[in-house]
Amino acid sequence: MDDSTGLQSMRSKSKAEVVEQQSLLYRPDTPSHIEQNVENTVPKNTVVSWISLPNKGQLMILAMCRVSEPLSNSTLLAYIFYLLQTTLSTPSSTPSNAEIARVSGLLVAMFPFGQFLTSFLWGWLSDVYGRKPVIVFGLVVSVIANMGFGFSLNFESLLFWRFIAGLANGNTGVMRSMTAEIVEEKKHRARAFMLLPLVFSTGRILGMAFGGVFADPVKSLPHIFGTTGALNVSKTSGGVAWMIHYPYAFPMIVNSAFMTAALILANFKLSETAPGRRQQMCDLAVSWPFVVRSAHRLLRKSGSTRYTAVETDEKQLEAQGENNMYGSAQPKRCAIWNRKTIRVIIFSGLLPLHNGAFTHLFAVFLSTPIAASNPSDLFHSAGGLGLTSQSIGIVLAILGISGIILKFFTYPPVHAHFGTLRTIWISLLLFPVAYFATPFLALISEQSIWRWLCVVSLLLTQIMARGFIIPCSIMLLTDSVYQKGALGRVHGAANMLGSLAKALAPLIGGWIFSRGIEMNCIGMAWWFWLTPIAFVSLAWSFLLSDVDKIGEEIRSSHDI
Repeated sequence: MDDSTGLQSMRSKSKAEVVEQQSLLYRPDTPSHIEQNVENTVPKNTVVSWISLPNKGQLMILAMCRVSEPLSNSTLLAYIFYLLQTTLSTPSSTPSNAEIARVSGLLVAMFPFGQFLTSFLWGWLSDVYGRKPVIVFGLVVSVIANMGFGFSLNFESLLFWRFIAGLANGNTGVMRSMTAEIVEEKKHRARAFMLLPLVFSTGRILGMAFGGVFADPVKSLPHIFGTTGALNVSKTSGGVAWMIHYPYAFPMIVNSAFMTAALILANFKLSETAPGRRQQMCDLAVSWPFVVRSAHRLLRKSGSTRYTAVETDEKQLEAQGENNMYGSAQPKRCAIWNRKTIRVIIFSGLLPLHNGAFTHLFAVFLSTPIAASNPSDLFHSAGGLGLTSQSIGIVLAILGISGIILKFFTYPPVHAHFGTLRTIWISLLLFPVAYFATPFLALISEQSIWRWLCVVSLLLTQIMARGFIIPCSIMLLTDSVYQKGALGRVHGAANMLGSLAKALAPLIGGWIFSRGIEMNCIGMAWWFWLTPIAFVSLAWSFLLSDVDKIGEEIRSSHDI
């Protein structure tokens, strides 16, 4: 069959047949540094394990880059109550607990709002110009934003730098796309897509630990930074002078140091994986002129109003048909935004409405002072657990580490046994249990061991549910993309909607939480916001069955 006959045969196929063939043929190109045709060289009976995961070096560098977001986002949660209490206080007034809860929602929301504005942009830029420059640029801005936040002394500056950090970290979808392109074999995807959530959890643990231990270091680490501390070389009364003036700068300095290390590794060691852009950028010296030239071309095109003649010869039509079948850097719009993809994107937006609000509300709940009087019944209490920032950071860090260990060993066999969609359903049933029970922690005596056992149980339940559902949702979204050239945009769109949900969740949750304190019902946000939204997510997940079938067909077509 000659080329023209083959092209005509492809054109004669129905749209449904083409879409089905696209779904089965979808596989990201193998990066230049990865051995070609891996699936043909690995025996079918090879044991799938963490050790057998390919390209671990590249995944490790990408994982270090992924730490940027949770570090930037979660460090302040350990001390946000005390940060706002200090920032909002005046010589004549002190903010109430309800006011702090309300304002904390705005501060937390600025980060995901920044992500919302740039997520799709970063995804599009990564599809066109490559993944690596987007990741490197994001890390540079993250370092600057963290330093700016740490040395801010007023609420407006805190909002600004948190917003800038969110703009820089809208590239989560880019990293997810890169994971799919680094790990080619579908049988390794359950572990590969679990890696980024594990790293996210690790980064969040580090962030909370940094915030809890290093916030106000003159008081938290007096033997090092206090009046007689080893590093108080000037012997300033009260401790290290600049730490007294900027009590919450030290955690952000530590954050910036970690991000700088990731930036150096990404710049010199991370390989480009975007289709058509590989081997173009090895380090900043090479990539920077490329970025400048690309920006110049983009500006020149935007200022041009002339029409360009379009060639329509048979060879170009043939190339276009081939690209539409196997994927291109600029696929047609109708081929990208199909019904299945949109359903998964909406599902990705529902999760942060409750899951994202939990982290913020739980941190504020732990910091809220214990109620002055015992509640009259189970549903009337305005008090939290009254923990210090150091206690919160250490407790959340220890529990997070435990959660990571559990997820590391339990997720792969659970996913292998139940499959993607059933694992999602199990997770969505665990969320409302944790949400509904959390406010009752305030009713348990602070001296009782039962309080800590319940705290551990509820947190581990939420951590496990989150750790299971995120990689599953990423796999569903990847399976719904028919064209590899659109992967960055689709993940960017999902991250964009998820970021908007993360921005709305603390605003709404913080307002409801503050109203609950004022109405002597601290459980209001948990019972009338998080729990119902979790059930809405569960209901929507039943619309994803056809997407999961596509994933099963893809996996079976690759002998998984």
